[in-house]
This record gives sequence, structure tokens and C-alpha cells, in this order.
Amino acid sequence: MEAMNGVPQPNSPEGLEPLYTVADLQRWSGESESVWRKRISRGEIRIVKFGANTRVPKSALDEYLHGREA
Repeated sequence: MEAMNGVPQPNSPEGLEPLYTVADLQRWSGESESVWRKRISRGEIRIVKFGANTRVPKSALDEYLHGREA
């Protein structure tokens, strides 16, 4: 996936994969946060949990978007 237009790229140390918040995905796609949260809860998108915080790795987002194109 190219850079998400309109969404600042997360700060990631060199060599680590970018992680996106649900709010980042909402701003990028124009779809509501609840739509993204439902996709996550249904297991459509792989996530990383940091306590109560949920992040979507760039590779998981790429996999999800690629699957939607097929």
C-alpha cells in the first residue's frame, strides 16, 4: 500500500513495521471507526494489542485490502 494520503505516517523505529490506530484508518478511508472496529472484532484484520490499545500493522492492512480486491 502506498502512503496513506491525509494520514500522518506513524513514527516507527527503523526496521519496525508501521502500526495504525483505528482513528488513522477512519481518516484515511472515510469509513467510520465503528466499521473498522467491527472488521477487527470479526477477525477480518489482524491486530496488535498493547494493553487496551489496538493497532493494525501495515502488513495486515495490506493483506485485508488485497483480499477485498480479489
